[in-house]
Amino acid sequence: MNKVALLASGNIAGKPTQFAAECWFDDACILDMDYFVKTISGIQAKGVRPDLIGSIITHYASKWLPDLSGDEAGKGQTSFEVSPDSIVTASWMKKRFFVETLVGILPPEKDSIPCSFLLRLLRTGNKVGVEPAYRAELEKRISWQLDQASLKEIMIPSFSHTCGTLLDVELVLRLVKRFVNLDEAVRSGTALMKVAKLVDCYLAEAAVDSSLSLMDFVGLAEALPGHARATDDGLYRATDTYLKAHPGVSKEERKNLCRLIDSRKLSPEASLHAAQNERLPVRAVIQVLFSEQTKINRQIDWSGSFSGTISPTLGLEPPSRCHSKREMNAQQMEIKKLREDVLRLQSQCSAMQGQIAKLLEKKRGLFSWKKLGVPSLKTAASVAGKIEEDEGEGEIGFGQHTPLDMKTKLVRDAMQELQITVEEETYIALLKFCEWKRAANEAARVYSYISNSMTRLNVRLGNSLLSMFVRLRNLVDAWYVFGKMEERDVFSWNVLVGGYAKAGYFDEALNLYHRMLWVGIKPDVYTFPCVLRTCGGIPDLARGREVHVHVVRFGFESDIDVVNALITMYVKCGDVHSARLVFVRMPRRDRISWNAMISGYFENGECLEGLRLFFMMRELSVDPDFMTMTSVISACELLGDERLGRAIHGYVSKTELGVDVSVDNSLIQMYSSVGNWDDAEKVFSRIESKDVVSWTAMISGYENNGLPDKAVKTYQVMELEGDMPDEITIASVLSACASLGLLDMGIKLHELAKRTGLISYVIVANTLIDMYSKCKCIDKALEVFHCIPDKNVISWTSIILGLRLNNRSFEALIFFRQMKLSLNPNSVTLVSVLSACARIGALMCGKEIHAHVLRKGLFDSFIPNALLDMYVRCGRMGPAWNQFNTQRKDIASWNILLTGYAQRGQGELAVELFDRMINSKVKPDEITFVSLLCACSRSGMVSEGLEYFNSMKNKYCIAPNLKHYACMVDLLGRAGKLEDAHEFIQKMPLNPDPAIWGALLNACRIHRWIELGELAARHIFEMEKVSVGYYILLCNLYADIGNWDEVARLRKMMRETGLTVDPGCSWVEVKGKVHAFLSGDDFHPQIKEVTATLEGFYQKMKAAGLSDAERSSVDEFEVSKAEIFCGHSERLAIAFGLINTAPGMPIWVTKNLYMCESCHSTIKFISKVVRREISVRDTEHFHHFKDGICSCGDEGYWGKTR
Repeated sequence: MNKVALLASGNIAGKPTQFAAECWFDDACILDMDYFVKTISGIQAKGVRPDLIGSIITHYASKWLPDLSGDEAGKGQTSFEVSPDSIVTASWMKKRFFVETLVGILPPEKDSIPCSFLLRLLRTGNKVGVEPAYRAELEKRISWQLDQASLKEIMIPSFSHTCGTLLDVELVLRLVKRFVNLDEAVRSGTALMKVAKLVDCYLAEAAVDSSLSLMDFVGLAEALPGHARATDDGLYRATDTYLKAHPGVSKEERKNLCRLIDSRKLSPEASLHAAQNERLPVRAVIQVLFSEQTKINRQIDWSGSFSGTISPTLGLEPPSRCHSKREMNAQQMEIKKLREDVLRLQSQCSAMQGQIAKLLEKKRGLFSWKKLGVPSLKTAASVAGKIEEDEGEGEIGFGQHTPLDMKTKLVRDAMQELQITVEEETYIALLKFCEWKRAANEAARVYSYISNSMTRLNVRLGNSLLSMFVRLRNLVDAWYVFGKMEERDVFSWNVLVGGYAKAGYFDEALNLYHRMLWVGIKPDVYTFPCVLRTCGGIPDLARGREVHVHVVRFGFESDIDVVNALITMYVKCGDVHSARLVFVRMPRRDRISWNAMISGYFENGECLEGLRLFFMMRELSVDPDFMTMTSVISACELLGDERLGRAIHGYVSKTELGVDVSVDNSLIQMYSSVGNWDDAEKVFSRIESKDVVSWTAMISGYENNGLPDKAVKTYQVMELEGDMPDEITIASVLSACASLGLLDMGIKLHELAKRTGLISYVIVANTLIDMYSKCKCIDKALEVFHCIPDKNVISWTSIILGLRLNNRSFEALIFFRQMKLSLNPNSVTLVSVLSACARIGALMCGKEIHAHVLRKGLFDSFIPNALLDMYVRCGRMGPAWNQFNTQRKDIASWNILLTGYAQRGQGELAVELFDRMINSKVKPDEITFVSLLCACSRSGMVSEGLEYFNSMKNKYCIAPNLKHYACMVDLLGRAGKLEDAHEFIQKMPLNPDPAIWGALLNACRIHRWIELGELAARHIFEMEKVSVGYYILLCNLYADIGNWDEVARLRKMMRETGLTVDPGCSWVEVKGKVHAFLSGDDFHPQIKEVTATLEGFYQKMKAAGLSDAERSSVDEFEVSKAEIFCGHSERLAIAFGLINTAPGMPIWVTKNLYMCESCHSTIKFISKVVRREISVRDTEHFHHFKDGICSCGDEGYWGKTR
C-alpha cells in the first residue's frame, strides 16, 4: 500500500501529485475486480478526494469494459469479448457482475462521477439485466446531475422484450421526475432550463418511433413545470415530428398534443411554420396567429422600444437594440398579410354558405340558413369561437374548408338550437355525401342525430345508412341499422352480404344469404356474383354448387355477369372441369368470360390447356386485353418456355397492349425466370413510365438469379429516379445486400423501412434478420426479431439460422424451444436446428427432432441428409449408418459419410465407401473428391490420393478446383514431399489462393522447413492479412526452430492489426441438456467440484511420473501458445461429465479450437484411470480415448511435429 500512502499524502496538500495519479491510473487496471474493490476501500479510508476515486473507477471500468468508454476507438479491446462460437450468457453474467460491483463502490458525493459515465453504466446495466436495486441507485445518481447529460447519452435503447418502443422512454421519464422533485437548493433554475431543452430534443428523436404512444409522449413533455421552458420551439418541433410519424392520430389526440405548446413562447420562425402546418388543428393555428398579432401590436404600440421589458419570445433577457425602420416595415407587411388571410377566410366561408343554401333548395328542404340563424363569420375571432365550440374540430384548415365539414356542422347546430325536423331527402343527401367523401366522423354525427330522433328506419333511409357504413367498413353499425329497419328489400341484403364478404367474413356472408332466402327475398343479378365470390374465397365447392342450383332456379343462368362469377367460383375451388362446362354452355361470352377461364387453368397448373383456350379465343376473333396477356405471359413463365414467351411478346408488340406497363412487367418477370437478361433489360428500358412493380421485377429477377450486384445498382437508379420502393422491393434489395455483404446499404434500407412504415411488413423484417445475420451483426438481427409483433415461421427460422451462421448454436437451440411453444417448425427450420445440434454435439436434441420428423412424416429431400450429418458430426457412426440405410441415397448422402471418415482420418474406410458408391451407379461430384482426398491426406495414402486426383478429370470429367489442389498440397506436404508440393503449386493451371499456400505452410511447420515456409507466408500475406490462423502457423514454425525474434515481431504485428484468437469453448451433453464451458470459466454452478476433480487427476499424474505440460512446463511461450490455440476448455467439460454421469458411461465433448498436447496427454490418462470412453471433436479431428489410447495415434493434436 505504498502508493496508497503516496496518494493520501498528496491529498493533504490539497490535490494529489501528478505522479501519484498516473501511477494509480495505470496500476489499477492490472488488478482483478476483487483486489480492485479492496484497494478502492483502502484509499477511501485514507481520505483521498472523491473525484479522484471516481476518476480511477472510470479509468478502470473503461479498460475492462470498453462499453463504458466514451472513446469509440477503445472498443476493440475487452476482457469480456466472447468467441462467436461460444454462448453469450457467460459473457453477460460477467458484465452484470462487473456493473453491479462498480455501482456498489461508487463514491456517494455528488459530481464525484461524471454523468456521462453513469449513463453509459446504466445503459450497459440495462442491457445485461442488473438487479433493480442497482438500477435504481444509478437512476438516483444520474437525476442529481441530469443537467450535465447530453442527448446522445440519454438515448438509451429499450432492452426489454415487453417494451414496444426503440428507446427507453420510461427510463428518461423516471430520471426527469426525480430531477424535478429535487430540492430547489440542489436544482437551480439554469439547470432546469437545460433539462427542459434536453427533454425537448429527446422527444423530437423519440417521436420518429411509430411505436411511441401518445400517453408516453405527453407524460414526458408534462413532466417539467411550465416555467422550465423559456421557449417552446423545441417542444413544437417534437410535436410536429410526432404528428408526422403518426398519421393515424385522432383529432381529439391532436388537440391534446397542441395543448402542450404555449403559442406565446414560440419564436417568429416557429410561429410562421405553425401557421402553415396542415397537421395542426385549426384552433392551434388560430391561437398562434393571434399570439403573433398581439406581439406585433405591442411592438407597434411601444414604437420599437423594448427597454426594461422582457421579450415574450426569448423570455430570458431584453434585446440590446431597437428595431430599424426596415424591420418595422417588414412587420407592417406581415400584419397586412395576416389581415388579407382573415378576409380570404371570411369570403370562403360566405361562398360555402351560398353553395349549401342552393343545394338544400334543390332538395326542397324545409329550412334555410337564414332561418337557422347561422352567423356570417365576419371576423377571425368569430371563426375561432365557432371552431372552439366544435367538439370534433381538426379537419378544417386554412384554404381547405370543404362543404361537407361546414354542412354537417351547421345542420347539427340548427337541429340542436331550433329543434326543427329535417326531411328524409336531406338526410339521404348528407349520407351519400359522407359516403362519397369517406368522412367517418361526419357520418357518425349524422347517424347519431338520426338514431336520437327516429326509433325505426324505413327502407330508403336504412339503405342509405347501410351503404354508407359498408363503404366505411363499419360493419357493427351496419348490422345495427339492418336490425332497426322496419322492412328490407333485396338491396338491403345485397349491401350487407357484400360488406361481410369484402371484409373477409365469408361464413357470415353466406349465412346472411340463406337467411335472405328463408324470409322470402328473391335474389337478383347483383346478389349471385357476390355470393359466388364468397364461395370461391373460402373455398367451399359444395356450397358453391348449391348456389349454382339457386342460379338456375331463379332464372339467371343466361346472365353473363352471373355466369362469369360461376366460372370464377369453380376455378377458385379447383374444379376446372365444371368451370369449363359452364363456359361451354354460355350463349354469349365477353372478355371477362375468356379471362376467367384462361386464368383459371393457369391457377390450377393446367397451363397447356389454358394456352389452347387462348389460341381458340384468337381464332374466334375475340381481342384479348391486358388481363389476358399478363395471364398468358405468366403461364409462359411457369412453363419455362422462352420460345413461346418470345412469340407472345411479338404479338403484344403489334397491338396497343405493347405500351401497357402491366404487360411489360409480366414480360420482365418471364424473361428473368428463364435467365434471358438482355431481353428483360430491353423491355425494362422501353417502359416510359416505370412503376414500382417494374423496378421490383428487375431487382427481384437479378437477385433470384444470382446477380445481386446488378440488383443493387438497379435499386440505386430507382432512387435517383425518385420512385419509392414497396415492401417487395426492400426485401429483394436486402437479400442482394446479404449476398454481397453490403452492411452499410442494408442499414440505410433499414432506416428507410422505418421511416416509410414498411418495417411493419413481416417480409421486410425477416429479410433484415437474414441480412444482418449474414453480415455478422447478429445482435442487430436479434433487435429486429424482437420488434416483430406477429412472428411467423420464417421469422423464427431466419433468426435460428442466423445464430447458427454466427456460431451461436447454443442460443439457436433455445430459440427453437421457444418457437415450439407457439408455432410448428417447417422443414427449413428443422434443417437449421439440426445443423446447430451437429455444431455443438447436442445429440439428444437431434434425436428429439428425429422423433418429431418420424411422427409428422416430414421426409423431404433435405431433412434425411440433415439427420445423417448430425449423427456423423456427433460421432455416432452407428446411428448414422442406420439413417443412411433407411433413406433415399443421393450424392449428398454419400458425401456426408465420406466427410465423416475423412475427419476421423479413416482413409481406408473412405476408399471402401467410395468404391461402394461407384458400384451403386452414383456419379461423384466435386465435394466427393474433396472428402476423399482429405481422407487420403490424413491417412498418409499418397499414391491413392494422386490416383484419385488424376481420375477426376480423366475418368469422371470433373475439373479440379482450388479446394482439390489444396488437398493435394496437404497430401504431399504431410507425407514430407515438400519440394513436390511446391512444384505442384507452381504447375497449377489456376492461381493459388491463401488456402493452398496455407497447406504448404502447415507442412513446413510439421517438417520445420523455414525457407519454404517463409515463401508460403509471403504469398499468403500478399493476398490476405486478416486471417489469424496463418499468423499462428508462421509463429509456430519460428518457435519450433527457436527464432524468438521473429515470433515477437509477428505477435506485435498481430496486435497492431487487431487480430485476436477466439477463446476456447467446449460443450458436453448431460441428461439431454447441453452445458458450455469457456476457457478459464469460473461461473458454472459446479465449477468448484469440476476444479477439484481435475486437481485430483493432476496429483495422480504427478505421482505416476507424468508431467502436465500446462502446469509444469518452464517454456513460457509453449504455455501461452497452448492457451491461445487450445484453451483447455475440454478438461472442464470432461470433468463435469464425469461428475454428473453414471460410472462406465461414455462422454462426448465438442470444442471450437484444436486440442493441444497437454490436453491430449491428460485425457489419455483420465480415460485409463476412470475406464471410460471419452470422445472429443475439435476443429479438425475426432479423438476417441479408450484405456489410455487415442484413435488419432497421437498424431492429431495441435503443434505435433516430426
